[in-house]
Amino acid sequence: MEFLDFKAIAEAVKFEDLLNILNIPFTQANGELKGDGFIVTSKNRYTNPTGKDYGNVINFLVNKKGMTPRDAASWIKKTFLSEQPKPQRPLPTYKLAYCKELEELGITEEVAKQLEIGKVVEHKGKSAGKIAFRIRSIDGTPVGYCIYDPKKKEYFYYSQYKHDHLYNLNNVDTKGNVAVLFEDPINAARHHSFFPVCISLTVGNLTSAQTNLLRRFDHILIVHHDEKRSQYLVNKLSQFAFVMATKGEDKDFQHFASLLAMSKN
Repeated sequence: MEFLDFKAIAEAVKFEDLLNILNIPFTQANGELKGDGFIVTSKNRYTNPTGKDYGNVINFLVNKKGMTPRDAASWIKKTFLSEQPKPQRPLPTYKLAYCKELEELGITEEVAKQLEIGKVVEHKGKSAGKIAFRIRSIDGTPVGYCIYDPKKKEYFYYSQYKHDHLYNLNNVDTKGNVAVLFEDPINAARHHSFFPVCISLTVGNLTSAQTNLLRRFDHILIVHHDEKRSQYLVNKLSQFAFVMATKGEDKDFQHFASLLAMSKN
């Protein structure tokens, strides 16, 4: 049976990292993390303001995900504390084709070609027939794909991909010090022709690596659909940049214009 030091495991992993990898939205203020049904204190412990559950990261998984304490501790250990490198499969290179689904999403054929977006063809795996957004590092190196299922309207990723990048950052002129940050690749691609400073997250919450990439910008406009997630991003990014936020339904883009104007001053 696997040896598990419950206390050491619980103390080694921060709640913020756990919430990020589980894609659970939260806000951050005054040293606390707050989300639906939990408050995490500066001591890395949580309470449920509407229930009786409380404790450390292991207790959180037990109560929120229905896991046993042993399974929760084992999962945390393997996810965050394993030092054995996993065997790496070669990154696939998909053949991509423009399709009516992209047209319906508002992404033109020209943009799709430029940003390497298209339906996965001549492939028999899970990605077959889905829409793939190629992700490159800031220096242009291919690092993975974001796959969108238009039927289920949800994203998934190449199994070994780590969310250490920002979609479309390799196509943005970072010397301008301005970025328009979307929650997902579809909206970043849809607006790329009008605002070539559009980038997006690759997962619901902002990772530490993505935060470091955003430090190169002085002005950041967040275009969102989720108020809680937007507030979390504003709190996080305003520590080093001037940040504005607007709802994704905002059609007049006055915020875009004002943000771009400020970058020239």
